[in-house]
Amino acid sequence: MTMTTFRVKLGRTGDFMAGSKLFLAAYEKMNFPSASLVYQVVGGAPGGMFLFFWPLETLKSMDSMADIERDLPKAMGPEEYGRLMKGSGDVLSSTEGSFFRISPQMSYVSKETEEADAAFWRPKMPAKPAADAKVKEKPGA
Repeated sequence: MTMTTFRVKLGRTGDFMAGSKLFLAAYEKMNFPSASLVYQVVGGAPGGMFLFFWPLETLKSMDSMADIERDLPKAMGPEEYGRLMKGSGDVLSSTEGSFFRISPQMSYVSKETEEADAAFWRPKMPAKPAADAKVKEKPGA
């Protein structure tokens, strides 16, 4: 899973939301095959923080990002894309990308989520080796 953190400058949330809608429309136009989740952080972090999550089946899927970045200005329109990129410094104070691995053993998900991919969420654990029946004698005993 990849997560991109956007920190929006004070008073620029409306501009950020409008730009985000343009990017999402361009991704739809490109038939971008991945869903995303977006959260606006409202407590416990600096104001103006938005978290964008995209699932990745493997890191190999990152190899196609160069193609996506090349096609995005075409889908959005080169002028609009250029305007957004040029103005991003006025709207954003920073961006940060992170990668995470989802561990079913450390996750608490609903039954519906488990049932959607039982092989992932309830993997069969390898059998533990049988305990050695012989008790080893301690030296000098």
